[in-house]
Amino acid sequence: TLRMNYYSIEDLCKIIKNASIKLEIGIDDESAIEIAKRSRFTPRVSLKILKRMRDFADYLDKDIIDKEVVDECLSSMKIFEYGLDENDLKYLEILNLTNKPLAIKTLASKLNESIETIEDSIEPYLIENNFIEKTAKGRIITDKGKVIDNNSQKLPFYWFVEDINITSKSLGYHKYGGQGWRCLNKYNI
Repeated sequence: TLRMNYYSIEDLCKIIKNASIKLEIGIDDESAIEIAKRSRFTPRVSLKILKRMRDFADYLDKDIIDKEVVDECLSSMKIFEYGLDENDLKYLEILNLTNKPLAIKTLASKLNESIETIEDSIEPYLIENNFIEKTAKGRIITDKGKVIDNNSQKLPFYWFVEDINITSKSLGYHKYGGQGWRCLNKYNI
């Protein structure tokens, strides 16, 4: 059996630095490390992020990819800590809110994704990094996954309503911990 391993942060940084030379854009060490951390330990993803950051640097009239460019670009691309994206976070939130094992069909329905997409695109990274586990009863969130979901108040599935002349009740929103407005029915849970 052939098993493919993830790249290390150091190896990805070398790849990113070499690619930045070819793309004719400078990059500082801190930014290269941040790209490597958010690229799911995959060179293809690292290079995709780097190319997007080059575009952001150009837009911001910068000759080098620095912390400002990295923060702006990752925020725009919605790539969060550990390289998680919105689908990963939705998946973790659903498991955390139900607080019991869920079958793949149930997850597919709640995420509005095909079973194949979940099994091929979302779950492998979450399982490999110990955010979720597959059990005989279904998928469960691990303690590490709960920490990610609990720290996700700054992430996109927490909606904030400001300066709107519509009552929150008519929208189905609920005041959430003084942090803003959160739609409780977004995932039909």
